[in-house]
Amino acid sequence: MIPKARAATNNNLVTLLGFMAATGEPVICTMILEGEKLKRDWVTGIDMFAEEIGSVSNKDYYNNNSGKGKVYLGGPTCNFHGKEIPCIFYCSPHGSLASHILANLLEKLDLFPIINGVHPFLLPDSHGSKLILLFLNYINCSNHKWVVCLSVPYGTSY
Repeated sequence: MIPKARAATNNNLVTLLGFMAATGEPVICTMILEGEKLKRDWVTGIDMFAEEIGSVSNKDYYNNNSGKGKVYLGGPTCNFHGKEIPCIFYCSPHGSLASHILANLLEKLDLFPIINGVHPFLLPDSHGSKLILLFLNYINCSNHKWVVCLSVPYGTSY
């Protein structure tokens, strides 16, 4: 018999999406939570060993205790080509990747210059969430430098 302690009374769906360079370097970390609107306590992260500054009743409590080395450290940050990229949080109804989220992530990563004529490359699966017109328009726009190859269809449920 395996003992199982319940940690929550309902299922909350979360997708953790990491972008990595072909060199293996982490580029950006993204967390997509189930819901309509992000709540601050969902994205804070907690360092239980950090010392609190002030009292919870202070109006500046959250600001004084947020950031690297503090109680509410946030999500993981990536340092890529000399730029620090914080974890980006999104909400979607099912806690899964949606076309507008993927387009927004690529837009955030457009800040890197093209080096030696090498364009950034993305290889997502061909799940229907990537075949929405918003995403397809974004990756086919001449203002954006992405090379995107859709791979085999998504089939984990089959």
